[in-house]
Amino acid sequence: MLARVCLTIAVLVALSAWSRSGKAQEAGASAANDTQMVVSPVVSGMAYPNEVGAETRSNYLSGGLSFSAGYLDNLYGGSGTTPMNDTTYLIQPTISLDQTTARVHENLNYTPAFTFYQPTSGLDEFDQSAALEFQFRLSPHVSLRAADKFNRSSNAFNQPFSQQSVSGSLPPTTPGIVVPFAERLTNDVETQVSWQFARSGMIGSGATESEMHYPNASQSPGLYDSNSYGASAFYNDRLSEKQYLGVTYLYSRSTQEALGVENEVQVDSVLVFYTVYLTPTFTFSVTSGPQYYEISESPLPVSSSVTPAASASVAWQTLHTNLAGSFNRTVSAGSGLVGAFQSESVAINAGWQLARTWTVGFGGNYSSNKTVASSLTPSTPGGHTLTATASLEHPLGEHFNLAVTYARMHQSYPGVAAISGDPDTDRALVSVLYRFSRPLGR
Repeated sequence: MLARVCLTIAVLVALSAWSRSGKAQEAGASAANDTQMVVSPVVSGMAYPNEVGAETRSNYLSGGLSFSAGYLDNLYGGSGTTPMNDTTYLIQPTISLDQTTARVHENLNYTPAFTFYQPTSGLDEFDQSAALEFQFRLSPHVSLRAADKFNRSSNAFNQPFSQQSVSGSLPPTTPGIVVPFAERLTNDVETQVSWQFARSGMIGSGATESEMHYPNASQSPGLYDSNSYGASAFYNDRLSEKQYLGVTYLYSRSTQEALGVENEVQVDSVLVFYTVYLTPTFTFSVTSGPQYYEISESPLPVSSSVTPAASASVAWQTLHTNLAGSFNRTVSAGSGLVGAFQSESVAINAGWQLARTWTVGFGGNYSSNKTVASSLTPSTPGGHTLTATASLEHPLGEHFNLAVTYARMHQSYPGVAAISGDPDTDRALVSVLYRFSRPLGR
């Protein structure tokens, strides 16, 4: 709800700035294009590109269908029964719309997934994910971005945390735990408005809202529903054509009810960031600053402290290579774990076109979460997660591809019964993919 309210406020502020700029800005639009600033990855909240190829296309309707067959071990990992191996089949259609006009860029994606297990057909499932993103250029110098991401899954390898994506921003919530075969619903909303008020000056503000729900608590013992809200403001100064220096303020509030006890975590951060664009497709950013957090749970007294936060990220994309990586150190809460955590995480996503018809990919994510709220009842003591994915893709024709993928997930959280019994899961898939792309309005 907070993000939706802030979106309305952002629209009104942006429209007000638009009316003040008026026709003078419109007349100077062509000249302004040569001096427009970009929003730093540190504050944009957007993920870096994860595909090989520096060229981007818009005004396209694209989609596809994939059929996969594979092998899955540790079928009942963490459920208290003996782990088994099983054959799995995955049917996954997808549809995507990317459209750009003079003022609006919209991107919509929807992907359902039908997973079948043999011989354990009782675990057959239907998952789905949807993402909408809109970018509005309300005037030559005022932009508005809004995004909504929804995911429903009970597959360990088909949830947001297990998918390899890299961002230049600090994560608003603690990297969570993925429980195999436990249904999980997540919905993330974010909005942001930015205003370039001078040739080398930009300000902006935004809001986020994140909800996570486990519909069947018996499938996820030790994990609990959570709600997180956040707000931000930033100032961005262009030092030169390729260098940006700025400061951002971040506020987050996470609430959770576990075993009838409600706890709340609030975090305030003031961070200085620096971004350099060495080339149009090579970006490097660093961030650092203090964080103040408060943890409250009645009838316990409020606990608070100050700790440093830091992050660094890099992204490089060419016609044949893609690389994105990040490091984050922050205090946050949410994502099913009870309490507040000092989190350190590293993420990498890479792709390389070995030859005209062969492309390899690799993704990895490691996170370590140490509780700073051991007095809470209950409290998750913390742990660490490691995920890794490797893939090889080869075209079979104009629209068909063959892909081989291996993924591994290791999670060590002694205080979470859902995964403490057997924390490792592996999956190998062979997939045939059909893809199509159609231009819009041509």
